[in-house]
Amino acid sequence: VTVLCKDNITNTLITEKMSEHPHIELIEPKEFGFERPLNPDEAATLIDIIDSSHGGFSTIICRGLDLSLEIRNISSLWKRVFFYISDYYEISENYTRDLKPKFERNILDLDSFGAGFLCQTEYIADEFEGKFGINRDRLIVLPPIVFPEKGRLGKIEPQLVEGKVRIVYAGKYAPLWGIRELIATCEELIAQGLPIELDLVGGKFNRGKGGDRDFITEIKEKIVENEWIKWHGPKSRDETAEIIARSNVAWCYRPPELEDNTLELSTKLLEYYSNHVPFIAYSNMVNKDLLGEKSIFLVESHNQCAERIKELLGYTGRAS
Repeated sequence: VTVLCKDNITNTLITEKMSEHPHIELIEPKEFGFERPLNPDEAATLIDIIDSSHGGFSTIICRGLDLSLEIRNISSLWKRVFFYISDYYEISENYTRDLKPKFERNILDLDSFGAGFLCQTEYIADEFEGKFGINRDRLIVLPPIVFPEKGRLGKIEPQLVEGKVRIVYAGKYAPLWGIRELIATCEELIAQGLPIELDLVGGKFNRGKGGDRDFITEIKEKIVENEWIKWHGPKSRDETAEIIARSNVAWCYRPPELEDNTLELSTKLLEYYSNHVPFIAYSNMVNKDLLGEKSIFLVESHNQCAERIKELLGYTGRAS
């Protein structure tokens, strides 16, 4: 497997295990003289060059709409490309899910050019088939792939460590990723007398639009001001797994403005679920399809999160 990186590797937290794998080759832009991230046109050109130098790959997986639109202009790649496009829609400032016009204009052309489409969920495959007329046999559902962490399976009942109730969030930080709701829920639990410690893992902050432009400053100030928040920054997968393993509850909740407008499944939710880590998530159709209509892990609004966390702390059933 050959992977062309969008940017040069400066942090090996994500790529470390890939680099160690004997059958995975990572190619960085700097090998072609680029000291910055590749744009879609440049990435498509390099894929063509790499393909030629390797004697022609049997299959090429193309991630993202903009790169897909560039790739379909390279005739030598015809019928060898599987398009993995999840960014074909966007959530507007009015919180509606809007299809991107450039996708609607070009989806049939991509279908004619490519070997097929990889879809993260059945919902995306259903939309490609029902709305755009793509034949079902050209749609392959490829959900996020996660692996149970060693030593975590079977640890169902959360135990207090040093008298603390440990809540963990691992991921990126963006206005619609439920971070404000997480901090507000912790503050509510603290006000009720619970000894909360919040572990935050990850270092990717996304600035919001409009009234959310101060989001990054706001969250960083909260981290500094509150001793009960433990900021870990970016960590490797193994280090993150260790932090999660000693937690009582993991946070997957994202507000309905995002969750009611997405057809994707949260990889973090799937990781917690597969490792029997109790978590809190929003009750949208994708999550209900995975966990069931009345799962204890799902809430209808962030106003239910504090009470549900207290329920989970006394929960003794299986995470299924």
